[in-house]
Amino acid sequence: MKNRLKILTCLALVFVAMPAGAEVTPNTITLSPFIGGYTFDGTLHLRTRPEYGFRVGYNITPIWGVEGMYSNTPTELTKPQTPPTNDVDTATYGMDILYHFMPKEKLVPFLAIGGRGFYADYPPSIHDKVSGGFDYGGGVKYFINDLIALRGDVRGILLFDQQRSNVEYSVGMTFSWDLRQKAAPPAPRPAPVAAPAPPPEPPQPVAPPPPPPPEPPKVVEPPKPVVLTVQEETINLKIEFDFNKAVIRPEFYANVDAVGEFMKKYPQANLQIDGYTDNVGKKAYNLKLSQRRADAVKKYIVDKFGIDAKRIKAVGHGMTNFIASNKTPEGRYMNRRVTAHHGPVQ
Repeated sequence: MKNRLKILTCLALVFVAMPAGAEVTPNTITLSPFIGGYTFDGTLHLRTRPEYGFRVGYNITPIWGVEGMYSNTPTELTKPQTPPTNDVDTATYGMDILYHFMPKEKLVPFLAIGGRGFYADYPPSIHDKVSGGFDYGGGVKYFINDLIALRGDVRGILLFDQQRSNVEYSVGMTFSWDLRQKAAPPAPRPAPVAAPAPPPEPPQPVAPPPPPPPEPPKVVEPPKPVVLTVQEETINLKIEFDFNKAVIRPEFYANVDAVGEFMKKYPQANLQIDGYTDNVGKKAYNLKLSQRRADAVKKYIVDKFGIDAKRIKAVGHGMTNFIASNKTPEGRYMNRRVTAHHGPVQ
């Protein structure tokens, strides 16, 4: 057994030294040493033992490939016989067709089906067994890089004589060798010989360009005033605060005044002011900032219109309930908002 393991190790080292191909590419040869376990049909009276071997394959396309294999499983009889020995040396060999799923990914599952041969060297008191059959199963390959992949395999093996069924399962590595000839880069073209340049013409006077016309002054439209009704509703006050500030700018007084006039006209109405922020900054800080902004709107209404502070509740929600994407300045502006909510007014 030690000598065979040394042979597999040498073969693997030889393949590592070869030029590498790509992950499941056409016209690629693969070598896959493996080790695993082999479970025999009960009628063979053989114990489950470790299996070791190798597979040699060829990828016809990124999806389809063929693979030959050979493995050896030293085992022993489950029913001891008379001396001199109960040891049995078994070997399997065969050829599979492989179908790869997702051949361009690092993790590539595959299905396999093919033919198998089985040989068991029993003690002298028992006849040796040679049988043919077919196998079916699959596995998965995980590409570490363009050269090496880890793999795991499971096969069911159905022998034709008396319909015996064996199972093998293994792990190993796959080393790839790309047989495609890489085209040589084209030879560089000779540089063209430049004709002698004509003598330069005397420079012509160039008139300076006319100055650009002055840009018209930008007209900043004031925000449209909000309108409140007696129905239950939530109104966006459309207040834009300066960065990291909680002070209402004068151009937004009209919207807040509309809320104050509504509260003064309907003394039985109660109001909730809700403040929100975008997703820039820390969550705890934005929660406090949204509360300060909601409190600023409440204080403005109470101070200017003499509204009882108990009729208004200010709540900061921070980085929640976004109404637009935070990936654009416009979306973040829409999320930095203050809303007013009141119930139905009789």
